Amino acid sequence: INTQLNAIDSTHPSISVGAGPVFADYYRNGEVLVTANYDSNTISIIDDSLDLYQNDSPTFGTVLATIPVGLHPVQISVLQDGSRVYVANQGVIGAGGAVVTPGSVSVVNLTNYSVEKTIALTSNPHAIGSIYNYPIGKVYVASQNSPYLTVIRTDTDVISATPEMQGNIVEMR
Repeated sequence: INTQLNAIDSTHPSISVGAGPVFADYYRNGEVLVTANYDSNTISIIDDSLDLYQNDSPTFGTVLATIPVGLHPVQISVLQDGSRVYVANQGVIGAGGAVVTPGSVSVVNLTNYSVEKTIALTSNPHAIGSIYNYPIGKVYVASQNSPYLTVIRTDTDVISATPEMQGNIVEMR
């Protein structure tokens, strides 16, 4: 959308990313938009840079990278320093609602566009968010039909706590 005209951008009416884009997060300082592509098990990094006059740069809308992550990425969170993006992967749910492949969190380096680590979860996540205060930040992961919040430290990328909330977590902000 061209925000100056409040209309569909005629130069970039759409940008092709992986199959099934379901969520996006924007990193303003790095001028990139990151999408979670549920059906292709990837994330896409899109150039969202502007020129000196705040118009689209010549590379605006270019997909810089498409990165394979875990099964069915549903939500992402870019760290405030722009170093990494954390991807909540739902895994696969089989017949009767049984978890065939549990969920995970992929940690993707935004400098070299590679998966640094995959953190296994015991349930399927549906929401992820992060706070960052150098050198330690936290990533919070909420899972479907679960009162437990998974907390991941960003300096070690390990689960540091799983506090129980009052009731199942529906959304996080």
